Amino acid sequence: MRNAKAVAKLSLFLIVTVFSFSRMHAAPNVIWGEWIDSSESATDCNVILSEPLINLNDDGGDGVFIRAEFVDVCVTMTCCDTVIRGVGENPRLYLEPMNGHIITFKVTGDLGFQGATGDHPLLIVVRGDGIVKFEISDDQTVSFLPSADMSAAGAKLFVCMDSGPADCQHIAQLCFDRASKDSSDNVNICVERNS
Repeated sequence: MRNAKAVAKLSLFLIVTVFSFSRMHAAPNVIWGEWIDSSESATDCNVILSEPLINLNDDGGDGVFIRAEFVDVCVTMTCCDTVIRGVGENPRLYLEPMNGHIITFKVTGDLGFQGATGDHPLLIVVRGDGIVKFEISDDQTVSFLPSADMSAAGAKLFVCMDSGPADCQHIAQLCFDRASKDSSDNVNICVERNS
């Protein structure tokens, strides 16, 4: 009986230690290249946008996710400008900050979100109870517009409110901030008409 109690205490100690360790350490990195499908969704991983054009290929699945469930995550750009474009008839990107965590987009070049060719906009859904934050560097733009030649549709951005009025603290927040609080240079947020 004494051994069973010692094993139970040790098991509880290990569970608490592993959980605490995972909360204190940074998220691992995932590199998104030219083609991303739903199997490459990122949960509790930082996302590195490594190409100027990132194609989100939903493959008829449940969409592509960036989820911060147990740690804050960051989306960074390695190219000067990046476009995240949906592929297919129903392209979807879900941004899910859970348990009060934060998904931060470090916008160091122009960042665009576009739909697929034809009339298939990229649906971007922000849901959870945390924060999705775009930190925009000086003279940079975040856009949800069609391609310049109108061959690709724009993007539709929604903040999902699953809770009722009495439970407003569980609604995700969407923020657009300057990367440098000391700057007065322009930053731009462009949305399509009727978005």
